Amino acid sequence: MKTWAEQLDELVIDGRYADALALLNILDEVVLPDKETRRTRIRALNAVADFREAKFDAAIDTFIELDFNPAKVVALYPEQVAGRISVPLDDWIPLYGGPKPVVNDPVSTTSSSDDADKTKDEDKDGNEGHGRDAPASGG
Repeated sequence: MKTWAEQLDELVIDGRYADALALLNILDEVVLPDKETRRTRIRALNAVADFREAKFDAAIDTFIELDFNPAKVVALYPEQVAGRISVPLDDWIPLYGGPKPVVNDPVSTTSSSDDADKTKDEDKDGNEGHGRDAPASGG
């Protein structure tokens, strides 16, 4: 049987933040000493999910309750609003302490030329390799 912490981690990895909060609410701090730290992090991740689903009022209310740095909240807005602190949608969850998005290709022991080919393919597809400061491609 998995520990409570492992079960919570799985729910967070799956993006099931409301379920993680519900489980957290029934646990005692004796079985989960970092309960309050986890609650804060999971509530923030749930607020990011709300923001992503256009539930802006609920998300902002949670960020205010958690007393989050306003710059982190502004970073969720598009670059036209947030300027250079804007963070791409795929990086929102990691910005708030959640897991990085799962990459389909597991870490491999390919040669450096294979890595260069992969990077070239990803750049061509527009999926990877673009920093925030990179200029937008014309087209």
